[in-house]
Order: sequence, then C-alpha cells, then structure tokens
Amino acid sequence: MSWWDPALLSDLATHYRVTVFDLPSVGYSGAATAPLTIAWLADITAGFAQTIGLSDPTVLGWGMGGEVALAMAERHRGLVGSLVLVDTSAGGPGALKPSTSIVSLLASPRATPQALSTLLFPATSVGLVERTIWEADLFAGTPDWMTARDVAWQAALQASLWKHPSLVTGLKDVTIPALVLSGADDVVFPVQDASVLAGELPHGSLVILAALGYGAIIQDAPAFVAALEKFTG
Repeated sequence: MSWWDPALLSDLATHYRVTVFDLPSVGYSGAATAPLTIAWLADITAGFAQTIGLSDPTVLGWGMGGEVALAMAERHRGLVGSLVLVDTSAGGPGALKPSTSIVSLLASPRATPQALSTLLFPATSVGLVERTIWEADLFAGTPDWMTARDVAWQAALQASLWKHPSLVTGLKDVTIPALVLSGADDVVFPVQDASVLAGELPHGSLVILAALGYGAIIQDAPAFVAALEKFTG
C-alpha cells in the first residue's frame, strides 16, 4: 500500500470511497503458500470485494495490479462495475515487453528505492525532483516490502503473462466500461501496449499522459484524477 502516494489517495477520497489493500506476500498481508497465479490473485481480490460488501465497484489496477483487475473482470462477470487500468498490459506473446535490464531490476530482491525510482519517473527536471520525494517517502514506517522468494514469484508470474495470451483471449468478453491510462514514457509497461489494450476492450477508452512514466499517477495526480472523474461521470 505504501506505493500509493497519500496525497493521491486523499485527492481520490474527495470524490470516491477508496479501498486499498495488500495482495498476498506484500506488506501487511500474509505470505502466499504457493507460487502466485493471476487467476488466484483475481479470485482473492474478488472475494475481498464481496466480503466488505462492495457493489459494482470501479476496480483500479496499476502495473501487475491492472492485470489482476483484468483477470477479475474476466473471471467474475457482474461483480466489477468498471475498470481503470493504469500503466499495464494484457500481456501475451504479441505485447511489447520491457528491456532485459528493467526485467532484471524488478526481479531483484536487492533493488533499492533509488533504483526503482528510475523506473517510475523520467530523467526530466520534474521527474528527478519526484524521484527524491518518492525515495524519501517510500516504505516510511511500514513493513511494505517483499521477501526474496516473493519477489521471484512475482517476476515469474509476470514472465508467464508476457508469454501466454490468457488475458488477451478474454478481453472481448469484458463489456464493462474501461479506462486505460499510461504515461507516454513508461519503460515498465510500454505505452504501445496500453493503446492495444484500449483498442481490444469493447468499451475501452485511452488516456496518455505526456512526458510521464510508470509513476504517472503519482507525478501528476491532478491529471489522473481529472481523467478518472471524466470517465466515471
């Protein structure tokens, strides 16, 4: 949960009821007992939404969270009211993948906040300032980190999603409204994948935020919230 900037959550909360949570093996949630699968994470999320009584929620997923949200909509039709898919992809062998060096960094349990910040924010004057702020705030006062085993499981899960079209084949059946938003300079989930994703969803719409990267919704939270308000009406 610490990756979600408090200022962004506060801004969202002035317009919406906001629920955030840690998936298994992350932060305050218990460890998974077996290697992760996207279907299991989607089912866990759906069960959580039902348990706390959410009705037709707008499910917002960022990065791998977007893939979980997609799988949730595909596997639990009628539960999700709409989707907001931020800097993510449906994967599959036709998707544009990040570079080998980026994949290696994300798969390393020794990755530092400083190294991770280079993936979120472009090397612009504004981006460099945002890196410093994010590095100072990241994980402050929380145990929101992952063990080496869990980092490896997440990396393996993402690698499998790049290879297999399991999410892609279900996109045509996701008939709920879906907003796909991406930073134009995202190096983790290339912006071309967002364009393809929005085009393949029956009711998908696309917003590209210029000069921003994987951390677009942190770096320009007002632009993101404005796009979300327009989408949800």
